[in-house]
Amino acid sequence: MPEWISVKDRLPKKNDRYLCVLENCVITICSFARNLKKVDKYDFNSNKSGWYDYDSEWGHYEISNVTHWKPLPELPKGEE
Repeated sequence: MPEWISVKDRLPKKNDRYLCVLENCVITICSFARNLKKVDKYDFNSNKSGWYDYDSEWGHYEISNVTHWKPLPELPKGEE
């Protein structure tokens, strides 16, 4: 499995979901977009890249406290 990548070193090259570490040492899955406005032009009013998630009550929201990230691991193969 790949090592953790600091957001200070680089950000993901593609829009996808990633395993992330937040400032409070919580590990969670976050989505990343190279252009947040393309995700939802009503919730994001900026063309900047960033981390985000979705809440069914509040809609999309930006996550600003990601410190490290890495691609999600492969899912286990099912038994045949």
